[in-house]
Amino acid sequence: GIYFQGFLGEIPWPSISGSIQIFDSTFKRIGFATPVFNISDAIVKVSHNKYEDTFIAMDASDTRNTTLEFSHNNVINTWIGFDVWDFFAPEHIGSTFLIKNNVIQSGIGIAFEQTFGEGNECLILGNNVQNATDLGIFLGPGTKDCTVIGGSNKTNMLDLGTDNILVGVNNMGTGVGPTIRHFNR
Repeated sequence: GIYFQGFLGEIPWPSISGSIQIFDSTFKRIGFATPVFNISDAIVKVSHNKYEDTFIAMDASDTRNTTLEFSHNNVINTWIGFDVWDFFAPEHIGSTFLIKNNVIQSGIGIAFEQTFGEGNECLILGNNVQNATDLGIFLGPGTKDCTVIGGSNKTNMLDLGTDNILVGVNNMGTGVGPTIRHFNR
């Protein structure tokens, strides 16, 4: 695959930065197709690609002050289509995640497993993950203030985060907003 990783050198490993773009590419029968790791002050755009028979199409970990867009991709037969997680850094800080208009047919469509620190933004918009065999969208307990706009109540998702906004999806988690209480007369 194409790896963008700030991974070499003395510990703590220096991060990489800059503009990273992957367009109009095909990835077949590969483990991790387009991972980014340990990036800071970067703009990452992965768009209009085809992923087939990959373990994870796109994953990212340890981002700081980074904008990451994963859009208009076709992902077929993967374990996870898009995944963000913590590796060495305890949380992601000041980063923007835009996941939009992808068609993902995998075990898990979109997974946000990382811990959000201060200043993050997250928008998951108009993705077709209805054919995910395990779960369409997963927002882990470390996520907060993500906005998910689906388009079908057939989009199954699990929200374990805090103050996430969900529109047009079937939330299999604890629900959105405050708990409804019984009214006693």
